[in-house]
Amino acid sequence: MSNASRRYDLVYRIGRALLVAPFVRYLGFRSQPVGDIQPPYLVVANHTMDLDFTFLVRAFPRLMHFVLGDTVLQYKLLRGLINGLHNPVPLSKGGTDMRAVLSILHRLRKGENICLFAEGHTCFDGVTGPIPRGTATLARSSGATLVTYRVGGGYFTAPRWGRGFRRGRTWGEVAGVYGPEQLKAMTDAQIATLLARDLYIDAAQEQQTNPVPYRGRRPAEGLENALYLCPHCRAFDSLRGEGSQLRCTACGTQAVYTPLGALEGAFGHSQIRDWVVWQRQALHGMMAEAGFALSDEGQTLRRVQEDHSVVEVARGTLRMDRLGIRVGEWSLPMDQLRGVAIFRKNRLLLTDAQGLRYDFASDHVRSALKYKDMFELLKEE
Repeated sequence: MSNASRRYDLVYRIGRALLVAPFVRYLGFRSQPVGDIQPPYLVVANHTMDLDFTFLVRAFPRLMHFVLGDTVLQYKLLRGLINGLHNPVPLSKGGTDMRAVLSILHRLRKGENICLFAEGHTCFDGVTGPIPRGTATLARSSGATLVTYRVGGGYFTAPRWGRGFRRGRTWGEVAGVYGPEQLKAMTDAQIATLLARDLYIDAAQEQQTNPVPYRGRRPAEGLENALYLCPHCRAFDSLRGEGSQLRCTACGTQAVYTPLGALEGAFGHSQIRDWVVWQRQALHGMMAEAGFALSDEGQTLRRVQEDHSVVEVARGTLRMDRLGIRVGEWSLPMDQLRGVAIFRKNRLLLTDAQGLRYDFASDHVRSALKYKDMFELLKEE
């Protein structure tokens, strides 16, 4: 074992005992025993909150290196600290990153354990998102054992759209362990099916089956990051979460976000999951109207460099329609837009046909989810 490997292993063990253990106890985390799995293995997990990795570190005593979105590495000091202490696999958000895939394969074949959150991002609605087919190909060709690990309770503990933590219950379990020979005998489609099955969770359905209260100081704040369309007046970006209240600033409709993660009020949707589905369908209907476009003033477009730093490209009003996306003097035709993703709550990320990556900073509250939804709806068409 090299000196660097010893350092990573020591940091992992110390962090697991001194930092992770008290934190996951605070969040009420419980995990079924993982058992003695022979390395190297690829752990593929669902993604419920930004700090899911703490659950995985607590559950798996052996050192694992995490696949990490490279947006976190844009800050030079943080990048140096993370690389020096853990040596993660950086992954570009918003598009296919073959460098990350090759790095994962290389490191698994060297005997390292790797952990990958298959969805690539946390969810706004509490439902496990689509898992890229390439994950199945990666698992089958790696020559490593595949371990699927399902996490629950994280969505209500720290919802992607929200602020702060809510104390309740979180849990984790190994859903399946599949050896290299078993994976080689399967097709990519079969592995994709088992990944979708093993990692699926619907947080709202879990609450109906086994209700658990999640209590926090400002439970509704940030809901506007997930809910961009008012069902009552059809206004965009008019919703505001304050304390435990959700209010539309355009029509005045209100609701209360309860400790069980439901909405009680006049909006017509009691579950965030159902509202997210409805607004996407409503957006699709609006897109059929001639001249329809999404737009927001006060946006700054920045290009992400190879070293993960950013350079400002344009400022002005962001507009997306069927023809493309533009801000200020910069524009990109829709057929040149390859990927749209969201970092954290509302930072919009783009990838073009040349592999160039961009992000948007906004000087006011606006949902990035509506742009991602529109892009995906256009792809489906």
